[in-house]
Amino acid sequence: MNGKKVFGMAAAAALCLCVATGCAGQSGASSASASAAGSMQAPASSSSEEVLEASDAALTAEFGEADSEGATFSVANKTGQDIVGFAVKDVNAGEFGQSIISEDDFLANGESAVVHLPKIEAGSSEGSDVQLKAMADIAVTLKDGSSYELHQIDVYDVADAELRVSDTVAYLDYKSASTGESVSTLDAEQAFIQAQQEQEAAAQAEQEAAEAAAYQEPVYEEPVYYEEPVYYEEPVYYEDTTGGNAGGNGGGNAGGNEDVCVPDIVLRN
Repeated sequence: MNGKKVFGMAAAAALCLCVATGCAGQSGASSASASAAGSMQAPASSSSEEVLEASDAALTAEFGEADSEGATFSVANKTGQDIVGFAVKDVNAGEFGQSIISEDDFLANGESAVVHLPKIEAGSSEGSDVQLKAMADIAVTLKDGSSYELHQIDVYDVADAELRVSDTVAYLDYKSASTGESVSTLDAEQAFIQAQQEQEAAAQAEQEAAEAAAYQEPVYEEPVYYEEPVYYEEPVYYEDTTGGNAGGNGGGNAGGNEDVCVPDIVLRN
């Protein structure tokens, strides 16, 4: 809670107390009878108690805006640190709303405050018209930057709550507004976190199994061996040894002795 606000409210309360007791003293002094003086001072004592009660009430911080359809309860900070953030959402909502504690304010460790939460919608069971309780999740941010979530809180049944932190779990100790019994959410919170961790582990295992099933072993293929290319072979030329016209007069080779090109026979596979 803002220190300047506390100091101002305390000063105002002290001023009211002095005025009230001073007025009572004047009334007692002006009375001629002792019994009359006693009867005049009795209301003054009652008035002083009312002022003190009013000052105590004024020193209690309030966060959030009062809503006739919302939830309102007092909460004491027992976390060991100042609370700088306090947001709420319906359990079925995706994101938390804006913190009811402004950026320049806080709830000091050991102090109490009245919190006004917005309306929380009550859901219904699937396939049924039966209305379920209006359950909410609460997000709390501490001065050191650490944050915690409280899950499935029946905020409309909370009264005189204490917000505590045990290890990594935040929880509420409160009095039930409907039954007056003491309630702690610690066991339920620990069970919720464990179930959430098991669900995440199961989802991870399912994803890994799907990836393993989709994996295909590479198929080995016989390598293609290198084949020696077949090169072009230059034909071999042979000299004609027939000695001239092999075909008679004027026939045969008109040019006399000529070389004859006889290509080598190349056998191919």
